[in-house]
Amino acid sequence: MEGLGLYWCLIEMLYENNGKIKLDEIDTIAFELRTDSERIADVLKNYELFKFRQDYFYSESVNKRLKLRKEKSDKARASAVSRWNKDDKTDANAMRTQCERNAIKVKKSKVNNIKEREEIFRRSVKTFDYPNDMLEKFISYWTEPNKSGTKMLFELKPTWDTKRRLKTWADRNNEKSDKPKAQAGA
Repeated sequence: MEGLGLYWCLIEMLYENNGKIKLDEIDTIAFELRTDSERIADVLKNYELFKFRQDYFYSESVNKRLKLRKEKSDKARASAVSRWNKDDKTDANAMRTQCERNAIKVKKSKVNNIKEREEIFRRSVKTFDYPNDMLEKFISYWTEPNKSGTKMLFELKPTWDTKRRLKTWADRNNEKSDKPKAQAGA
């Protein structure tokens, strides 16, 4: 198990050092991994897991993965450079992520939906037989944002629910105006 742990530590070190480490750094590696140099040398030489060149060792699979990573990075960099070096700069003045673009589309459609629902709501409420000032107060109450920033309008169901709520609203307002106000100290 110790050899397996040392192997993976060496692999990570290769990734950090661009795929190769000098052989004269074995003592330093042993010190970092809290083991002795002979164990590091044993993992390096006896299991055919690593390759050697003059004064360094490497792993073919690590170098292969590093090469693929570099190719992808270079391709992405070249794509970004070509995109932002175009003569026609109508795209945008800053890069956007894909999810940000989708969020903007959703936000715009939601705004349009809210405006449409408010307008339908206003027209349907205006058809009810109540005083105009009462209707305006009712519309204002149901279309202004609540504490969470959403509009209560979305809690309303079809017209019958709106009419029932308007009746309750009117009854409560009439009750409040009919009751005498309590006097202080009474």
